[in-house]
Amino acid sequence: MINTIPEVTFVVALLSLAVSLIYGVGRRLLTNVKEIKRMTAELGAYNKERRQAIASGDKDKVAKLKKKEAQMKMAQSKVAMQNMKPTFAFFIPFSLLWFFGIPAIIGSNWADVIAARSPVPLNFIPFYPLTFGPENTVSVFVWYLITSFAFQGIVSKLLKLT
Repeated sequence: MINTIPEVTFVVALLSLAVSLIYGVGRRLLTNVKEIKRMTAELGAYNKERRQAIASGDKDKVAKLKKKEAQMKMAQSKVAMQNMKPTFAFFIPFSLLWFFGIPAIIGSNWADVIAARSPVPLNFIPFYPLTFGPENTVSVFVWYLITSFAFQGIVSKLLKLT
């Protein structure tokens, strides 16, 4: 079992990178990325124009934009549905990873394993209670969250998902 720093630190980081890559490739295959980008840009432009019209008090423009509201809500729901496809497809495999894969790699006590240490105090982090043990340490789960957020953005850019 791998349960000491730096081995567990690297294993969890590599695992989060692998999950991010698999999810990104799945998103690429299961969704129409160009269409999602187009509709997201259109929704962003509409929302910006609407906010500006409301802020400036232009009632005519607000009324005109109100007519497009149903169409924009439909586009927003299509984007949300497209973005949920990979989540539905990978939820069970990722759950199995956490219930069986992580305990097989790190051990059944994986929740008690310290994955990383920080040179700065961590008590400002909102999920700080999920850390434990000596001050400035993070658990496997919290380390996975941190590395996953970092890799998800990188993978999204590399695969041109955003």
